[in-house]
Amino acid sequence: MTEILTIEDQIATIRFNRPQAMNAMNSEVSEAVIEATRRIDNCRALIVTGNDKAFSAGADLKEDRPPESRRPRPIDAIAAIAAVQIPVFAAIEGYCIAGGLEVALACDFLIGSETSRFSLAEVKRGFIPGGGGTQRLPRRIGTGRAKEMLFFGNQIDAATAHAWGLINRLVPTGSAYSVARDMAMELAKGAPLAIRELKRQVDNGMEMPLDQAMLLERDGNVRLDKTVDAWEGRLAFREKRTPVFKGI
Repeated sequence: MTEILTIEDQIATIRFNRPQAMNAMNSEVSEAVIEATRRIDNCRALIVTGNDKAFSAGADLKEDRPPESRRPRPIDAIAAIAAVQIPVFAAIEGYCIAGGLEVALACDFLIGSETSRFSLAEVKRGFIPGGGGTQRLPRRIGTGRAKEMLFFGNQIDAATAHAWGLINRLVPTGSAYSVARDMAMELAKGAPLAIRELKRQVDNGMEMPLDQAMLLERDGNVRLDKTVDAWEGRLAFREKRTPVFKGI
């Protein structure tokens, strides 16, 4: 299989590359995604994308997978993306459906072009999403809209996805990746420790009662206050210059 990971200017890109199958994820792709997430420790952001026809159609239902197989599954790849500690962007053109949408939901920022289409249609085949769709979708767009997508399994277009808050930005056709990369490069100039801590705070805090989440935030501030980057930020402000963050 073609290498799916590229790294340039501390920005990593995972690009699904099975156009003949609408970038459906089989065991080989899942294994490659998991391996790619292990190779981006020194990166400042990750972009996950597909091609102009499809981000991903999810799990490859045509794959002949014995029940006893221990090879990675799409849900394992989704979990690996969700566990990435740096900001993750989904750059979406075309179809983003089933497990493909679950991949996108595991990302921090979803950038969708005008051609993008979204659905979780597992119910129409007699089963339900297994990669976080029933949990991450309601957290992102609210239970009412999530239930409409989950129970009916119908596609929504890019304009609806944007109005519902499913995608962060609605961009012209063909520009999802370039917009995601511009956003990633902007974050790459920021304080990497603070950005990682922000991701940790939001993701973990959403699962806690407010009083516990406030303690989590306080502890994060205490840790960051001891870093070189935090002092560099204050010094740069006093000296009226752009801070140079080193991630220490």
